[in-house]
Amino acid sequence: MKKTDLVENTLRSLSEQYPHGISAEQMGRELYLDRSTASRYLNELVREGKARKIPGRPVKYLPHPPAKTEENSGKGAPDSMSPSSRQASVGELFTDIVGAKHSLRSVLEEALAAVMYPPHGLPMLITGETGTGKSHLAHTLYRIAAERGRLRHDAPFVAFNCAEYAQNPELLMGQLFGVKKGAFTGAVNDRPGLVERADGGVLFLDEIHRLPPAGQEMLFYLIDQGVFRRLGETTMERRARVLLIGATTETPETVLLPTLYRRFSVKVTLPPLRERTREEREILLRRFLEREEEKMGAPLTLSDECRQMLLTYPCKGNIGQLQSDVQIACARAFLRHLQQPGPRVTVTIEDLPQTVLQEASKKTATIDGKPLPRKQRKADQIPNIYEQLVRRKQTMQESGANDTRMSQSLEEVVDQYVRVLMQTSRQDVDDLSGGARLIEPELYKILHEAVSEAEAFLPSPVGVHQLTAVGLHMQAWLNDPERRRNLSSLPEIPPAPDPYIRAAECIATHIKARWGLDLPAREVKLIALILSPRDQKQSPERRVAVLVAMHGESAAHSMADVTNSLLGSPVIHAVDMPLHQPSSVAFERIKQTVRQIDQGAGVLLLVDIGSLTTMGEAISRELGIAVETVPHVSLPMVIEAGRKALYTENRLEEVADAVRRAAQLPTTLSDRPPSRIIATVCYTGEGAAVTLENWLREHLPDADRDVTIRSVRIDPESRRSPLLEHLARTHRLIAVVGTVAPELPGVPYLPAWEMLQPEGVGRLKQLLSATRTATIFPSRSDRLTYDRIPSLVEQGLLETSRHLNPRLFCRIMQKEMDVVREQFDLSADRELGLWMHVGTWIDQWIGARLDGQIPECPQPESDSQPSEVSPSNIRAWQRVLDTLSQTFSVSIPEQMAIHLCGLSRRSPST
Repeated sequence: MKKTDLVENTLRSLSEQYPHGISAEQMGRELYLDRSTASRYLNELVREGKARKIPGRPVKYLPHPPAKTEENSGKGAPDSMSPSSRQASVGELFTDIVGAKHSLRSVLEEALAAVMYPPHGLPMLITGETGTGKSHLAHTLYRIAAERGRLRHDAPFVAFNCAEYAQNPELLMGQLFGVKKGAFTGAVNDRPGLVERADGGVLFLDEIHRLPPAGQEMLFYLIDQGVFRRLGETTMERRARVLLIGATTETPETVLLPTLYRRFSVKVTLPPLRERTREEREILLRRFLEREEEKMGAPLTLSDECRQMLLTYPCKGNIGQLQSDVQIACARAFLRHLQQPGPRVTVTIEDLPQTVLQEASKKTATIDGKPLPRKQRKADQIPNIYEQLVRRKQTMQESGANDTRMSQSLEEVVDQYVRVLMQTSRQDVDDLSGGARLIEPELYKILHEAVSEAEAFLPSPVGVHQLTAVGLHMQAWLNDPERRRNLSSLPEIPPAPDPYIRAAECIATHIKARWGLDLPAREVKLIALILSPRDQKQSPERRVAVLVAMHGESAAHSMADVTNSLLGSPVIHAVDMPLHQPSSVAFERIKQTVRQIDQGAGVLLLVDIGSLTTMGEAISRELGIAVETVPHVSLPMVIEAGRKALYTENRLEEVADAVRRAAQLPTTLSDRPPSRIIATVCYTGEGAAVTLENWLREHLPDADRDVTIRSVRIDPESRRSPLLEHLARTHRLIAVVGTVAPELPGVPYLPAWEMLQPEGVGRLKQLLSATRTATIFPSRSDRLTYDRIPSLVEQGLLETSRHLNPRLFCRIMQKEMDVVREQFDLSADRELGLWMHVGTWIDQWIGARLDGQIPECPQPESDSQPSEVSPSNIRAWQRVLDTLSQTFSVSIPEQMAIHLCGLSRRSPST
């Protein structure tokens, strides 16, 4: 299947979830493409007439409806629409109703059959709880009937809620059927009712059970015979042809007259939100957020905790309440955004309505049938100190630690736990009311009373942060049965000063008086430790810091959260690098994080792929902090890193070696695994190297899917790379492919110009086959000549570029590069590498321009400063760039010429 076919199919499938259109960024996330690539494919579909573009910010896309055939062109439709064709079209007809193809399919099919039944449809009754979408379904059915010719295009849709006038039956019936002059005091004129206004269209009566019996009888005659009388008329009969749709939240058999109930030919029930699938609730939430984002005119995001609560809280008002709660939360977040402007509006859990928080906190834990506090916003995030102590005790016993070292280690666990509690309490607490926001009010009241009583014998008052920390610990302990079991197996914890032991006992007394619960002695000791001012006495320890940095929106944080939860300590830090984020931004974020988390023993940087693998060395040089980088990060590696980093005696090299062993990455040549790797290199580690990486991965034969492709930055002068040398030591590096030959004896080098020729795939297969059979791959003896550069680069860019016209680019370069070649005395290999480098960046700039983004100029470490570059050299490259800029309508920064001058300096001969 071609990529455009895949994008078209995905666009059609997503259009049900996003009836207002799909952006290129959404499509990219769905298919794991970058935004510019998704945009290119979507625009191709627009040019081919397979999709349509919806202007706005961002631009959105929708599929064109399929061309009409004789079967669906209208001959005989909709009257002759068969059940099977109706069933097949439900998903397309009800595009704005979530679940049309799944949980609501049978309901919608039945409702559609009633509306389309000749000659004028069948009366229908919709039942369901408040907020399930009864009014929305009625209006959607009217729209479909009008679109498909069952109703005329200007047919009226009249909606009326009978509950509005339920306390005045005469006024209610007058609104519905009309009033004759003089029918009652104040009726000074004849007045038509809603039935007459709905003639020829749809009359939707919500809460129809609120009609009085007389009104229900009149409605029955309207359905049965098409006649009615205005209020006050006795002889004159009026006629109206209406399609009646009623709705009720009650059990219809008990609230409607039997005659009226039986007259509804079709009865459907909409399920409450709690009976819908989680996927459908997620779609609803996304739609509501998209609508609010359109109103704001600013990017909108939802915190993970907030999203989880909106997807799981008992939403008694169903879809209607969910929409209302989202609107309230977005309004609060937008107000904060106006006061504290930022790049996007972020909805946090603090923005949610109080009703949502209350509903989410109603799942209470119990001991002996008595309810205990269940505040979920912070307490559930507190690590399990008991598991930590047991685990540390077992670890120390296995290592043969003596009693003194055992005691010190256990004390470290408690100290870390107290620091976590204090840090959590300081995040949101500014006063006593702030503490109450984090803790269940009843528990907070008990603690406050007990501590106030204990302050008579404490050496210093208990601050609000300490009180909140105790509350968080108590709340977590009360809510989690696992924390209350097997306390006898806990090791002895360090003692607290006597006054704080007495204060903890005072808390235990109040707990017992209020809930009849006896706190274990060791729990009392722990509370005393939390109350005591332990967080002031110790100086920072030298400890290896661990940072996980990965591509994606939340991959790094997910691994960090899992590991920290398993280890019971926040030892792992994380930086996520969204795919649309430039690597320079990621570099600065990682650098700042390394500076913040370093504790004097260095930082272990665990990364996945691409440019992240080369950042550690540069950060180490800039900050003067030891940084060890381990690529291809996985969860077992992160867990091992966290486990080793818990102990201050472990050095950075030891932690890194342990992580490599966890990943089965050898540290010596003799331990080489059977896995193979091909490195792609260029001057910056991005650009052409990443392009080659993707190209090679796509062309790997099925028998060689074990081969890893890695892009690496290489210094253009020394032609060396620490990462490349590391890969040669720890992997079976079978070849290096790129635009500059590395200084790496014993490893075959394949120039990019050679690999990107039509026969390049064959040579790649020959190399792979040779390494599978452990034979020596013969090196090529032919050399590159200047006259071959244009055709080779054109072939390479045809394979790899997305927006650039390779032939036009090569024609310009061939014409303009003579001066540059002479100025820098370029070899053919180096000139070809520069062509590929420039072509790759021009392609990326064109893509960024199409997406409305501002591209960045590459900034490798080896770039020269303007004062170090000859003006004549800059002019030589600037002439080339000016021509490219005019031809391809891209704005190329001036520093690009300086950057290229730095790459053009002649390196040692190979």
